[in-house]
Amino acid sequence: MTDKDAKQVEDIALLYVRSFNRMNLQAYTIGDRDLVLGISKLKQLQKKAKFPLLSVNILDDKDQPLPRLDVGKEA
Repeated sequence: MTDKDAKQVEDIALLYVRSFNRMNLQAYTIGDRDLVLGISKLKQLQKKAKFPLLSVNILDDKDQPLPRLDVGKEA
């Protein structure tokens, strides 16, 4: 993916987060397309989300579940 493509994907992802925030989304389940920009970008988007991101199998570089990504935990 070129830098231009990555920026476009990131802008679209941010638009989704903002839209979901306005819709008062209760939670979002992460899928494979949400990981295309990498975990660090996902964590940046997560900070902007007013809803929890749910997953049971996404680990950081230390093999620990990402914060607020654990099913069943409060946001």
